[in-house]
Amino acid sequence: MITAHAALKVYYSTAFSSFHRQSATVLTSDPYLCITEDNGAAVNNCGFTVNLLFSLPITDVTEGSKHTVTVQDYWQGTDSFSCYPYAYTGTESSSTIGAAMTFTGPSQSQSSSVKLASGEVTIQVICWEVPSSDGVAFITWH
Repeated sequence: MITAHAALKVYYSTAFSSFHRQSATVLTSDPYLCITEDNGAAVNNCGFTVNLLFSLPITDVTEGSKHTVTVQDYWQGTDSFSCYPYAYTGTESSSTIGAAMTFTGPSQSQSSSVKLASGEVTIQVICWEVPSSDGVAFITWH
């Protein structure tokens, strides 16, 4: 008996190639000047915490489709921070939020899933209050 399996399309990105800053507060200096790259990782070398946002293109935008995101934090970071996957429509002020991926030490990988609601067509991961000398190294999603 031959069994056919649909290929699972997995996407990969180094963090530095896909980050944006996300901030709900006014900052006194520009984080783009002090978030640096180390072998693909986006590393916070600012003297303050930063919120990092990662846009994750997806091809299956069917309502109810579930997407799993895995984040690996920086291999030299030692402080705690959390990342969440968010699914958005892009046309209203609501989103579907996945469970927290909480990091407490270097080189940890955490996963979380988010299921698309009606009209949601994009996924982003936001890592809140990433401490100085810490960061995000790698992201995969499917």
